[in-house]
Amino acid sequence: MRINQMILVSVFALISFSCQKKISLKEIKAQTSEGIFQMLVEIPSGTNAKIEYNKELKDFKIDQKNGKDRYINYLSYPGNYGFIPHSVQSKKEGGDGDALDVLLISKKLKTGTIVQFKPLGYLKLRDEGELDIKIIGVPIDEKLKIISAENFKDFSTDYRSARRIIQLWFENYSDDDVDILGWYDENATIDLINDSINEEETK
Repeated sequence: MRINQMILVSVFALISFSCQKKISLKEIKAQTSEGIFQMLVEIPSGTNAKIEYNKELKDFKIDQKNGKDRYINYLSYPGNYGFIPHSVQSKKEGGDGDALDVLLISKKLKTGTIVQFKPLGYLKLRDEGELDIKIIGVPIDEKLKIISAENFKDFSTDYRSARRIIQLWFENYSDDDVDILGWYDENATIDLINDSINEEETK
């Protein structure tokens, strides 16, 4: 039964994003002209397939490990997961060299959706010895919102249990050794994103 379920999930995931047009990161800015941050959704909320954007193919594929598609063997993603185009977690600062990850707390969005968001804060963790940053955000579009938090204080006070759930999820969703290093507010997050974009542009 477990194998059949995984096959069905795999087929559904492939159908859901295989027909989309190819996306070039050159067409997407990290910020709008008004200074609003943007992210590209890879993994829709409620999905357990490890979908990733491939720069060379300009398309989305399920990541593979040892020749097999990767799935989260835990609760599905608690939000829409993706990254900020043209950002990078600097290896000089202990990062993995990849783009900054974003977990967007919103209604479910399709793979390949470009969405404007407001950062509430970020969770810093160490994954297998490498620094890893998980930005938590909410959509600018009111129709996509599911919580009313506008900043880290709102999120920590009014949605304390949601914050705890997110932290527990990142601690347990993979087989890697993960250490939680702390939470940071929206101002620290904005500075982090701006620095990461500058880092990418100077590469």
